[in-house]
Amino acid sequence: MSGMGQVEPTSVPVAQWLREMRDFAAQSEFVYHSLESDEERRRYSTAALAGMLERLERMHEMKGVGTLQWVRDHLDFMDDLHRGRDHPWRSLGPFGGLQQYTSAEQRFRVDLLVCLEILIDAVGGGRGSKKEAFAILHDATSSRSLGLSLSRIRGLYFEFQRGAFPHPELVATFTQSYWHNNPPSAGFARCEHGDPVHQCRASDNGRCRDIRGLAILRINELLDQFR
Repeated sequence: MSGMGQVEPTSVPVAQWLREMRDFAAQSEFVYHSLESDEERRRYSTAALAGMLERLERMHEMKGVGTLQWVRDHLDFMDDLHRGRDHPWRSLGPFGGLQQYTSAEQRFRVDLLVCLEILIDAVGGGRGSKKEAFAILHDATSSRSLGLSLSRIRGLYFEFQRGAFPHPELVATFTQSYWHNNPPSAGFARCEHGDPVHQCRASDNGRCRDIRGLAILRINELLDQFR
């Protein structure tokens, strides 16, 4: 990890460079998921991150990114962790106090809540439809062996509703921009008629009448990343 900043810039066309970056990222993701231990994944993810930075160095406009102090300090920190050496950053306590979830757990729960918000909207939003949304999500997570009981899914949603879930804005921001396209965004969900879900021309510019099937499709896409 100490060789950052030594790569000679290249005159490779930008489109080709972007393909190579994308291919490297995809291959790294494949290898990462094939590893069996947390230690292997920790080491590999750091090496892959360094590899991405090295590839940035190959573009004239990005020359020197590997010598930035924050990059070098972070890679030195990870290198010391891998080698079992002490590092000043290891003694730093948690930032912002005790957290209920790890970062990975919170990302997972945010995605589950996004799925629930999408499903509840799709099946009607009433008390009875919430029960149906919980059941749909439970079936979807069970098919992926994610180990979530119906009561845990229901409890997570009620935690979110009463304001006890950390960073609820992560759920609201994604749901609004992706599912409701409000404010309009480039990455919004389209209905099968090609329009934003809640601005469907085939449904008088309102909520698409075929929203239920689309919602199930979209939550399956979100959950596929946890297989």
